[in-house]
Amino acid sequence: MKTENIILGILLVLVAGALIYSVFGFGVFATATNSGQELSSQNVVTPSSAMKSIVTGSTAMGDVSVELTPHEPIDGVFKVDYASNTHSVDLSSVDLLEATTLIINGKEIKPLSAPTLRGHHNRGTISFSLEQLPETFTIKIVGIPNVE
Repeated sequence: MKTENIILGILLVLVAGALIYSVFGFGVFATATNSGQELSSQNVVTPSSAMKSIVTGSTAMGDVSVELTPHEPIDGVFKVDYASNTHSVDLSSVDLLEATTLIINGKEIKPLSAPTLRGHHNRGTISFSLEQLPETFTIKIVGIPNVE
C-alpha cells in the first residue's frame, strides 16, 4: 500500500509538471511580434549569432509565427531553415520564391529554392546562391498575413 502511494505521488508530480510546461513552455512564440504585411527579423544577424533561430509573429488568432535558422554557406549555397505555424491563417497563397529576399549591403538576392506552403504548419529550406556569410544580412518575407 505504501509503495502504491509513492508511485501515485510520483505520477501526480509528473502530470502536474507536464501541465505546467504545456501552459508556460509554449508561450515563447506569443512574445514575438509581426510588423504588418512585411515580415522581417528586425534583428541584425552577425557571424556570432548566425546559427541562432529568429522567430517573429505568433500563433494568436489571425497571426503567423515564422522561424528562420540560417546555416553557414556550403559549396556556394546559403541555406535557411524555415518553419511557420498558425492556427487561423491558410498560407497556401504565399509563394516563398517571390515573397523572400536576402538583403546584403542593400543588394537584394532572390532564393534559388523555397518550400511550397500549404495550410497552417510548414517546414522546409530556403536556399540562396552565396559564397560566404556576410557580417550582417536581412531576410525579408512579404505577404505573410497579419489579419486583425
